[in-house]
Amino acid sequence: MSTSVVSLASTASSKILSEDSILILRFRNDDSPIKHGFRSISNTSYMSEASFDSQETVEIPEYLESLETFKFLEFNEATAQALWHLYCEMLRDDPDRCDLLKTAKSHIRSRPGDAGQGDDWVGHMDRVGLTKSYQARIMAPEAQEMREVASANEWAIQMVTMRFEFLQSLDDIIKTPSRGVERPVRRITPSGDLGKIAEAGPEIPERGSSKGKLPPMKNFQAGPSTAVKPPLPEQVEGCRMFYKGGALARLQSVFQPDGTLHFGKLRSTPPTDFSWQTGGLSLTKQAEVAWKYAQWAARIVDGTVVPIGILQVAIPIPLLASSYELIGNDWRRCVWAALYQERPPPKDMAHLNEFQWIVGPLCKQNQHNIARMRDESELEVWRLNSGQVAHQLYTCTPQMFELLDEHCREKVCVYSIALRVANRLGEE
Repeated sequence: MSTSVVSLASTASSKILSEDSILILRFRNDDSPIKHGFRSISNTSYMSEASFDSQETVEIPEYLESLETFKFLEFNEATAQALWHLYCEMLRDDPDRCDLLKTAKSHIRSRPGDAGQGDDWVGHMDRVGLTKSYQARIMAPEAQEMREVASANEWAIQMVTMRFEFLQSLDDIIKTPSRGVERPVRRITPSGDLGKIAEAGPEIPERGSSKGKLPPMKNFQAGPSTAVKPPLPEQVEGCRMFYKGGALARLQSVFQPDGTLHFGKLRSTPPTDFSWQTGGLSLTKQAEVAWKYAQWAARIVDGTVVPIGILQVAIPIPLLASSYELIGNDWRRCVWAALYQERPPPKDMAHLNEFQWIVGPLCKQNQHNIARMRDESELEVWRLNSGQVAHQLYTCTPQMFELLDEHCREKVCVYSIALRVANRLGEE
């Protein structure tokens, strides 16, 4: 690669950690010199102590647009080098359309084939160029259910997205304790109910001579204070409670710096069970479902490196009035159209467009396996360990996003999760 291309890419990039964050890390004796494009920091610098299994040293790229970021996204050395070369060439030819995350996702989608239940996952992930560490996490025996629900490509795309969003948010997490080390941590009971708030503690675990308290720093600007809300009560009058699990950076993006909400940040990438083309918001009324997704996220991103969590929102009942429940054959026809035929629901189901919400079961199978089916009769609903059907609430209408943003203020909380408990739940 030419020196001019590398220089062009470096100039266009931005540092992941600001000087303010670096000052905080240095005060905690948790900063090390840049080595091979990475900065070594402890996960205790940005995660609640109760939310991870062990203290780990994490290698953070110095620059967001860099070869090191492709490596952080779990591409092996050869693949990361090839993607970085491609990215630099695109940056030189058309900088306005250059996007590192899109480059990573496009690479995954461009590899021949995919892997679903019963397929050679390791062989396919080798062809994509994913690290052995990532492969070991997703091929673990306890990840069997994950491999049924989504394909190798689907999980890989989610992984690179969540890891990239983590890098984008890390500076703000370090500067704002309420988003990181002081974030409330939730536990879960064996039945899938939300348990008590775990003791996270306001102090950062000692590292070197750090005592966890920061002195006043001239010109230091803390991150937005609206990024976390107080724990919600078990019930909110006039509302119904819903949940969403996943990577913490994605979940907390619902909070805007000016104190408003932006639920559009939580849109899923299509196709989904109920939409083949439009990204929408999927929530669940079952805390166990959200915790299951959080536990899966912890596996694909490595939960000791990338924080995971659960979003809890109390939605006013009037906002749920316009909803339609899909069951039985209608559910199968809608899911089949979205995931197999990749088109809108059949014409005789056009009335679905009149509703703000669609309610129905979650599909157990991934799109790769659905593509091999004869017809929709082979589709299966996802059942929890208790035997209950896992349900979802889905919307993609601009009107509902606006209503949620306006009427759910002070009714949203994002928690870190107690990873040990989530792991035990996944093994049951």
